[in-house]
Amino acid sequence: DSRGIDQALAYRTDEFRVETRELIPVRRSGGGTQARGILHVKGSSNNGEVFHIFVNHWPSRENDDKSREQGRKEMAGALRKLTDGIRAKEPDAHVVIMGDMNDEPDDVSLQEVLGATAPGRRSPSGLVNLMFPTLEKGQGSVKFQGDWKMLDNLVVSESLLDTGGYRVENNRGYVFSQPWMEFRNRSGEISPDRTYAGDNYTGGPSDHFPVTFRLVR
Repeated sequence: DSRGIDQALAYRTDEFRVETRELIPVRRSGGGTQARGILHVKGSSNNGEVFHIFVNHWPSRENDDKSREQGRKEMAGALRKLTDGIRAKEPDAHVVIMGDMNDEPDDVSLQEVLGATAPGRRSPSGLVNLMFPTLEKGQGSVKFQGDWKMLDNLVVSESLLDTGGYRVENNRGYVFSQPWMEFRNRSGEISPDRTYAGDNYTGGPSDHFPVTFRLVR
């Protein structure tokens, strides 16, 4: 991306072996493609389990309008088609979907189009959004106009919530923050310490807090 905000996957070579990787373009309903595609990496863990990992950055909410909202639905629709295909051809493979979706877990794109439900609820797509428990506690990864928003999401296949092989610890994801990542205003309110304020470089790590989950076996 010309703006320097490409997706990437960092991994431990002693734990994960990459088999294939591709950047998947997503078509716009009005023609052309979305500004950013979806990074798809297929590989296997050192115990032989197969993972399909999708790294995302969906259209932003800045000056949000119907076209941007539709763009996020198109990204979700593309992912749903991909994951449905994986479920049909590789039923034992695990799926991990991560990134800045610029939508919250209960928004249409994620909950209805992608079909990712909260842990413990029936999922028509076989996908679970690990950030639902954090959203339900009023927490978020981004602060917008004084309110927390859970715009960074971690979605996994239900196979990672069972008791065999790798599984998600506590069946949920978390927002990670440390004092060095935080900005505190005069009222004492905390938000992520952003790198830029408009065109001004402020030196913070990011305007988003990272989201995490832990796989155990």
